Amino acid sequence: MKPQSIYALRIATWLLFALGNRVVAAVESYRSQHGAYPRQLEELVPRFMAEVPSAKPVLMADKFRYWQHEGKPQLMYVEVPPFGRRVYSFEERTWQVID
Repeated sequence: MKPQSIYALRIATWLLFALGNRVVAAVESYRSQHGAYPRQLEELVPRFMAEVPSAKPVLMADKFRYWQHEGKPQLMYVEVPPFGRRVYSFEERTWQVID
């Protein structure tokens, strides 16, 4: 891989992580005002976000995934399909890399 491609990939990865943190902040703001987490990201629009952003402009794995498992919300995106899944645990307030 050319050095320019590596730098472009690193920048894209950093921007995606920053965007993920913006979604996390919007979910937390929703929780502060409503006393509970949203059931889906669309509930953040328009008050907490203008729109639910795409994770990246590609056809595969391009969306943020949000779900609650046993009442514990999580947010996920894929950095480089099919690998590089990052999951945010709202309970632990941390990002984890699955693969």
